[in-house]
Amino acid sequence: MADEDEGVVDESKQVVVGICAMSKKSESRPMKEILTRMDDFEYIKTVVFPEETILKVRAYYTAKYYT
Repeated sequence: MADEDEGVVDESKQVVVGICAMSKKSESRPMKEILTRMDDFEYIKTVVFPEETILKVRAYYTAKYYT
């Protein structure tokens, strides 16, 4: 039975890692190396958020709490 399940990833057991960083960092050579190594694991899924995500959230909180 273990041989039949090999290579099949159960969606409920997958780990999603979100990367939220400025593009200078998220597209750097060291980060690309880290993400490439993480992609080798079938149960880890990586999501790199665009830097607009940071800028919009920061602008929202700055306007809401600091004005």
